[in-house]
Parts: sequence; structure tokens; C-alpha cells
Amino acid sequence: MYHIEEGIELISQKFLALWKYELFPIANNQITVSNICIFILLLLFGIKYSERLSKSVNNFVSHRFNGNNTSTSIISKLITYSIRILYIIIAMSLANIPMGSLAILGGALAFGLGFGTQTLITNFISGIIIMIEQPIKEGDIIEIKGVIGKVKTIGIRCIILQTTTNHSILIPSSEVILNNVTNWTLDNNIVKYQVEITFPSSETKLNPESLMDKLKTSVSKLDFIIPNEEANVFLTKVDNNGLTFYIRFNIDIKKNSDFEYIKNNLNIALYSQLKNYNIVLNHLDCAKI
Repeated sequence: MYHIEEGIELISQKFLALWKYELFPIANNQITVSNICIFILLLLFGIKYSERLSKSVNNFVSHRFNGNNTSTSIISKLITYSIRILYIIIAMSLANIPMGSLAILGGALAFGLGFGTQTLITNFISGIIIMIEQPIKEGDIIEIKGVIGKVKTIGIRCIILQTTTNHSILIPSSEVILNNVTNWTLDNNIVKYQVEITFPSSETKLNPESLMDKLKTSVSKLDFIIPNEEANVFLTKVDNNGLTFYIRFNIDIKKNSDFEYIKNNLNIALYSQLKNYNIVLNHLDCAKI
């Protein structure tokens, strides 16, 4: 019995010595194994309940802003990130890890990772700017570097863009700040679409008004045109090549942001309708405004 008690006491002494073992100094304080273990346990506890906290914050903010998705998302993310940073500081304080270690750790990361850290910080700051200024919002249709898609998520590090082919593209926040971005839905969802169409000289015997009526009829049957809005047709050029018209109409880009689909259906409708009248096309070009 005496040997068992002696063994337990020896193990306790060894464990206590290990628990108080000094690893390295920071800001004139010795960091021990106990400091690290307590900090890790507190951090794991925080990670476990962070999702529950995020949901509570999101529900509270959503209620305060009457379900405004954009404001709810931005404010809940900022609050959640702030709470997590505060929790890390509290965990360090409870574990008796001095705050000076943050500066030392930041310097070590900057030295070790170099430009990688710089890029991460740039994206972080850019993400905060996007959330505060809101040049784009979740659900917006944007175009960046020739890619068109709907903004699914705006995060601190990047935004997620869903393309018309159902691909999700992660775009760093700094790319949105530093590059030209077209926000098709910044003011409203209406995009004006323009078609240039030329009829050869052989068709100029037709009355221009008659051609304009036929073009309006062709376009009015398309399903992506805003209802109760008539297309506008203009005669813009008369020369040896024939008659050139512009057709303009509005579409709701949130209902259909696939410009290739629009162009395809538009071309087919114009070609089929004019073919029924035995009218030959010389030139057809589509462009969004």
C-alpha cells in the first residue's frame, strides 16, 4: 500500500513538473505547458460554440433589420468576427499568455510568409471595405474580367460568384476593389439590350415602316423581354449596303443573366420571322448596353 501511494505521489510530482515546465519567454514572461494547454482547451471550447453563437447573432440581426438579407449578412459577419477576436484575447488572458505575444507572432508570420501574409491582409481589408460600402450585394449580377454571375456570398477574404453554367468561382476581395467591376443590378434589374440589323440593297424596295413593324413583331414574342414594354426600332443608316436598324428592348437580368441564351433566341426569332416574309438579312449583331 505504501508503494502505491509513493508511486502516485511520484507521478503527481512528474505531472506537476511537466505542467509548470517553461517553454519559452515572451515579454519577460515564461510561457509554460499549462499556459498552452489552457489556451488550447479554451480555444476548442470557443470553436465548438462559435457556430451556435453565429446563428444566434444572425437571428437577432435579421429580426432587427426585418429580414434585409444584405444588411443581415454583413452586420452578423462583422459582429461574429469581432466576438471571435475578443474571445481569443480573453482566452489568452485566462491562460496567462501576454498580449505582447500577438505582436511577436504577427512579426514571425510576416517574416515567414512574406507576400502571402501581405495578400491575406489586403484581401481582409478589401472584404471589410466591400461590406461597409456595399458596391456589390448578395444576389447582384456582376461582371468581372469577362465573367458574369450572381454574387452568392460576400466574405471577408473573398466573394463567391455563381456563373450561368452553375460554376462557383471564388474571387479574392482585393480583385473586386482593384479591377473594373460591372454591377448590372446596382440601381435596378433592368438591362437595355440592343440589336443592329442590316438589310441588303435588294430589300430596300420594302417600306421602312413595314420592316420596323415586322422587327417589333419578331422581338415581342420573346419570353425574356419585360412584359408590357414595347421594343423600340430605329432606322439609323441608309447607304449602298442597304438599311440599318437598331432594335432596343429591356430585360430583367435577375430572371435571365445568360446573354448567350438571349442572343441565341433573339437570332432565331429574327431569322425565322423574316424568312417567313422572304426577307434576306445582310448583317445581324447583338450587344448589351
